[in-house]
Amino acid sequence: EEEEEEEAEEKVDLGEIMKTMLELLKPGETVAKALCRFGGGARKRKEFKSKYSLVDEEAEASEKKEDDRNESELLKLTGLADKLVGAGHSDVYSFSYEKIAHQVKNDGGKEMSNDEVSWYYKWENSDEAEVFGPFSSSHMMEWVEQDFSRTEFG
Repeated sequence: EEEEEEEAEEKVDLGEIMKTMLELLKPGETVAKALCRFGGGARKRKEFKSKYSLVDEEAEASEKKEDDRNESELLKLTGLADKLVGAGHSDVYSFSYEKIAHQVKNDGGKEMSNDEVSWYYKWENSDEAEVFGPFSSSHMMEWVEQDFSRTEFG
């Protein structure tokens, strides 16, 4: 019973994650660019303050509030991206606002379009070697996590 509860908790609702991501992204922005936007503002202002030491207290309080909001959104977006990576979408950081909006519009974000990379491999680096595949990224990650080697494929 405990295992079933853990599995239920681990299931990822792609639709809800994508809808929440849309709230955090700006049109034309990727997840990676949004993370930079949320994480870069405080550093730029600190550099500016070091050059110009006269800053009024009201502006400083406003900047502190914005920094707190950005930090919160940075953590939220990072958590959402992490969930998608865990669900096999390792390219989540390149997802644009438009791609996510398209997915949500078409199917509520329940299924990612099959833009996933297909992987092929061969055991020898020669033109004559047998090629295996295609395999999805999530399938390849399972093999890596289980530490499969050539001997296990027999």
